[in-house]
Amino acid sequence: MENFEEALCRENFERIVGRKKHTKILEEILFNEYHLVRKLKKDKPCKESHVNSINSLLMIYEGLKPILKEVIGEKISKNPNIILDKNFREAGEYLFEEKKIRIGAGPESTVKMALAHEIVHHIIGEKFPMLSKTEKYIHFEEGLGRMIEKRASRIFERTEKKESYLLATFDDSLREIKNAFKYNCYINYRSIPKWVKIIDKIHERFEYFSGDDVKIKYGGMNLFINRYTLGNGVFSIFSKRYGDDFYKQILKSRDFSIFLKK
Repeated sequence: MENFEEALCRENFERIVGRKKHTKILEEILFNEYHLVRKLKKDKPCKESHVNSINSLLMIYEGLKPILKEVIGEKISKNPNIILDKNFREAGEYLFEEKKIRIGAGPESTVKMALAHEIVHHIIGEKFPMLSKTEKYIHFEEGLGRMIEKRASRIFERTEKKESYLLATFDDSLREIKNAFKYNCYINYRSIPKWVKIIDKIHERFEYFSGDDVKIKYGGMNLFINRYTLGNGVFSIFSKRYGDDFYKQILKSRDFSIFLKK
């Protein structure tokens, strides 16, 4: 892990997202996710149960474990402490110091994807304690978490025949990739395409804030650079460049030098 400080620093993730050679990659990802979310929102939503008890949540966790082992490449070595908070307004969060996952009550697909995401934080905390001691590298965790969500959502969509898993993940991802692409345009003095501006107007959900936001005004639009924008942007770019499983070798070897490649 000798190179993790340079490889995983926020400045390096900003450089990766902003590289000119990544403009087309980000634009393609954004285009695909936009049309996926647009289709999902037009389709008639399927009925799904709500998770409002800890027993239901723990059953979901047990069902998630083999799926996460498949997409992450290794099993969960130590079970996290999971709580269901009916008054929690967010989908989920990981409490680093307590090593506890807090999940809000809600539709099964939303709960399942939120739990998958927060479990990634738990795994990183167990495997790379040097990273989880500080939020300095939180964008790495958020990017990996979103990547695992995306892959798990496609598995559940295929096995359970429910598109709600895709919407629960890609609606959030769309906002993040949109900001990553706009940031790339800003860095490279490139005009933001009109179709991207349309997304800003019709995308129903508001931007969310994480405490580390940098707000930039460019091309008549606001763009937000935060842990989610950078993490999802970098992992999505690398998934295109190196394949969907690129992160498995990182977790196995503890070598982060791939983030330093030009």
